[in-house]
Amino acid sequence: MENLTLSNLVIIHLLGVSNAARAAEIGGIMLAAFALHRASLAYISTVLEDITILDDTDALNRLRAEKWALLHHPEKLFNLFSNWQNLVTSYEGRTGHPLVDLNKLVNEFVTDGSIC
Repeated sequence: MENLTLSNLVIIHLLGVSNAARAAEIGGIMLAAFALHRASLAYISTVLEDITILDDTDALNRLRAEKWALLHHPEKLFNLFSNWQNLVTSYEGRTGHPLVDLNKLVNEFVTDGSIC
């Protein structure tokens, strides 16, 4: 992926889903990403060491060296650090929680049992 910026690193850094506020923060970022850029989202399935301690150029070079895959559903990314199904189940009763809204949005993309 050629257009890596510091904002792309935010998702990688935030994915330690440890409490409701963090889940809301991550869910909100992912909700915006899927709502606005669904067709161009990508991720790496390799969990990297903390690259936030590197200077920007080194961090970007490290990320560019990885194999990127299109992200059609947030589950693939969330499952690297947490459990998507458990998170969705945990927050499904909280109306307006960004993870609930994200789950609703991505479920709209599902057709014929496959994610488009």
